[in-house]
Amino acid sequence: GWADPRTTTAACEPPSGCLDAAYASDCDDADASINPDATEICDGVDNDCDGDTDEDDASDAATWYADGDRDGYGDASSTTDACTAPSGYVGDDSDCDDGDAAISPGATETCDGVDNDCDGTTDEDDASDATTWYNDVDGDGYGNPSDTVACSAPSGHVDNSDDCDDSDASINPGATETWYDGVDSDCDGASDYDADGDGDDAEDHGGTDCDDSDPTRYGGVDCRPATTVTHADAATLTSAAPNCAIDLYIDADGVAYVSTVISGTDYVYVIDASGGTTTLTGYSNYNMNGVCTDPSNNAVVVGYNSYNGFGYQSGSSLPYVARGSTSYGSLWTNGFANYGPSSLAMDSLGCIWFSNWAGAGDVSCVDSAGTATTMATMSARVESVALDADEDLWVSVDDEVHHIDTSTGTTTLEYTAGADILDMVFDYNGDLYIETTDDEIELLPGDGGAATVFDTVSGDGKLALSPEGWLVRMQLGSYSAHCAGSATFTEWELVD
Repeated sequence: GWADPRTTTAACEPPSGCLDAAYASDCDDADASINPDATEICDGVDNDCDGDTDEDDASDAATWYADGDRDGYGDASSTTDACTAPSGYVGDDSDCDDGDAAISPGATETCDGVDNDCDGTTDEDDASDATTWYNDVDGDGYGNPSDTVACSAPSGHVDNSDDCDDSDASINPGATETWYDGVDSDCDGASDYDADGDGDDAEDHGGTDCDDSDPTRYGGVDCRPATTVTHADAATLTSAAPNCAIDLYIDADGVAYVSTVISGTDYVYVIDASGGTTTLTGYSNYNMNGVCTDPSNNAVVVGYNSYNGFGYQSGSSLPYVARGSTSYGSLWTNGFANYGPSSLAMDSLGCIWFSNWAGAGDVSCVDSAGTATTMATMSARVESVALDADEDLWVSVDDEVHHIDTSTGTTTLEYTAGADILDMVFDYNGDLYIETTDDEIELLPGDGGAATVFDTVSGDGKLALSPEGWLVRMQLGSYSAHCAGSATFTEWELVD
C-alpha cells in the first residue's frame, strides 16, 4: 500500500503495481513490513520510515533506571525507555540509595545503622562485622560459651565468654582469688592450692610446696625458712665450745647454747656466729644436762641433774625454779648424760617438756614458775623430747618414736628405729633426724616416706638444727671424773 518514490511511471491512471504520489513514502519497497504504517521495534531498522531507527517509543523499547552512583544498580524512581541503555542508566532498579555507591544489593551488610545491602533490614545479625555476644546469666559482666551474633548486645549478653561459673556472680576473671577454698574464683584455670603460682600445690593441700608464698621454693627443694641469720660453723663451735660440754641448742637467731657439767660452777656458753662467747652461770654442783630457750623471750632453760629440777634464766644466771624426782637416763655411754634430763624443749605456750621429769616413763609439762603437769606415762624411760614446726610433741622410748597429743595425752607409736634412741630433732620440712646407739643418724621423712640412714657417726652425740638449714651434731667427749671431756662438732647442710 506504499510506493517507492524512487521508481516512477507517468500515466493518466496508476499502472499495475503502482500507486499515485500520495503513497510515495515507502523507505524499503522490498520489505512489506517496513512502511510508514509499520510499528517501530528495536531491531536496528527504520520500521515506520520516519527517518529514525530504534527510537525511544519503539514498541519493545526497554525501561532503563538511572544509576547516579555508578554502582551498577539503578533507581526505580528515575527511568527512561530506550532500545539500548542510555549513558548513566542500567536495567536494574534495586538500588535503595543511588547517591552512595557503597549501598546496593551487591554490598556487604555492616554494623553502621544503614541498610547496606538494600534488603530492607538494617544491621542484621549476619552483618560482616557483627559481634559475637555471650550470655551472662549471673550478671557479673562475664559471659558463658552460649553465644549470639549481632551488631549490638542482646539483653543479658556481654562481649566475652570468660566466666567459668555463670551461676555465681562472685566467680569471674575480675574477682579476687581466695586461696585454698577449692574454688577458682578468678577463673584463671590455675590450682586453688598454688598461691605463689610455681606449679606446685602447698604441702597442706596435697603438694610438695613448703612455702606457697615464694615461687622460688617448691617441690620440696630449698624449703628451709627464709632467713639472713647464720650460726657458728662446726669448726668455730669446736674451737669455742668449753670442755665438759653436755648438750647443744641453736635458737632462731643462729645463736648456739652449750651446757656443761663441771664440778663446781656450771655454765651455759652462748656462742654467736663469729665464735664470740658469753656465759650464763649455774649453781655449784648442780651439774647441767639439757638446754633450750623459751621461744617467747629467748630466755635460757637448763636441766639440773644434781638437783632433780631445772633452771630458768634471770639476767646472767640460771636459778632453779622446780624440783622433782627425776628418773635419770640409762642409754648414754658418757656417764654424766645419764644423771638428769638429757633432753628438753619449750613451746610457745610456756610448757618446758622434760625427759623423765617425775618418774620412769613420765612426760611432763613444767612452766617457768615450776608448776609441773604429767601429760603421759610411757612404757620405759623417755630419753629425748622434740617439738615439730607445729609444736606437736614427740618423745623417744628405747628404740621407739611416739607422738603425743598434748590436748588429750593420747600417744601414738610413729616409728621404730634400728637401735635405742639417744637424741632427735625436727627440720623445717617436718623431717625427723634420730641419733641411735648404733652410731647412726636415721632420717624419718615428714612426708610419710620410708626411713633411711642419713649418716654414720662415732660416739654419743646431741643434735640441733640451725635456722638457715644445717643439722649440727655435738659429739660428747669421753667420760672422766666430773667431766664429759672435749666435744667436737659436725654439720650437714640440708637442701630439701
